[in-house]
Amino acid sequence: IYKTVICLLCWIWRLRTVSYTHLDVYKRQEIDSALHYPNHSNNDETLFLKAARKELSRILFSVMEFNKSVLEIPSLKQAAKSGLKSFFSSNDLIAHRADQYKSIKSMQGHWWEDMLDFQSGTGESESLHEVNTLLEKSQYLMHSAKNMKDISHNLDELKTSGNDYLFQFYSELKSRYNPIYDKLLTQFYNPTDINNNAYWELLKIEEGKIYEDLKLKVSQLLIDDKISQLDAPSIMNVLREIYNSHIALINSYLIN
Repeated sequence: IYKTVICLLCWIWRLRTVSYTHLDVYKRQEIDSALHYPNHSNNDETLFLKAARKELSRILFSVMEFNKSVLEIPSLKQAAKSGLKSFFSSNDLIAHRADQYKSIKSMQGHWWEDMLDFQSGTGESESLHEVNTLLEKSQYLMHSAKNMKDISHNLDELKTSGNDYLFQFYSELKSRYNPIYDKLLTQFYNPTDINNNAYWELLKIEEGKIYEDLKLKVSQLLIDDKISQLDAPSIMNVLREIYNSHIALINSYLIN
């Protein structure tokens, strides 16, 4: 029995290690490679701006993962968990989202300090233009995360509602928005269209169509007396904030 227990524990450890191999490589190469800088105001401006762009990409990725967590669309971290790996992870989604949002605010706070410090120490018009562009992108990202954070409790209520129609609507909402994040992440990894404004404008149109379709769905549920008059305004607010969050994300790509 003792040998069997030892073998089982070794197998569990092996499973945990293998299940995170791809994610660990991704984090090391794509996220943790972002340069951290305490103060580069007096250093080469090209190196500073390169570091700033990398850190902003890290914030962008974190915002997308946070938004997906609020919508309970599987994230990269969740996709990497399988089998007994999930046994070792926390199931407190509310606490997890709070930690994610706190981390995003911390990352952006440090980033803004460095950017403003650099801005005050450079006289190059081209560098100042890029700094202003990056700051504007960052503002859109925080708007996106905050819009999603503000409705996270409403989505939790939808998910746990005893009304089958509300739960079905919640499930449809998730499935409709999943492709949007697929397209956003595709550009994160393969930015062939990163400066193609037409691509992002089309994505805005697609986002708007989803928003209008879901609003019509809510109106019909109300007309059919399948949801209450108290539920409808709350759901409409959720849809509006999700729309605003996604448009802010897309706008962060549009700024050049």
